[in-house]
Amino acid sequence: DSVEHIDFLQKYMSEYLRVRPYFSCDFYPLTEFSDKSDAWCANQFDRPESGDGIIQAFRRENSPYDRARFILRGLDSDAIYDFEDIDGGTFSQSGSSLCTEGAEIIIPEKRKAKIWFYRKADKS
Repeated sequence: DSVEHIDFLQKYMSEYLRVRPYFSCDFYPLTEFSDKSDAWCANQFDRPESGDGIIQAFRRENSPYDRARFILRGLDSDAIYDFEDIDGGTFSQSGSSLCTEGAEIIIPEKRKAKIWFYRKADKS
């Protein structure tokens, strides 16, 4: 159906336009390069000047793990960061914890990708 096709294109174009500004920022690979079908792949794009960024994570088709923990980089260890899953849901975590224990990323379905936006919380 062409209406469903247009809705699909609009959704993903909107997501692309939202993440595009981060692709020219500080880049941190969160996993080592691997082309194995059971490996996860994750990257962080950080804008230190505005205190925000994104995490992209990919669970490949043969990964037996539905979650992984990634140590984030370039963050303020004294701050709290608010996260938003592009598909819905939020959580907050301390910069200290993110830089030492990492952020737990859950992707229940195999062969899926997720994007999380994060922003340094206001100190109010």
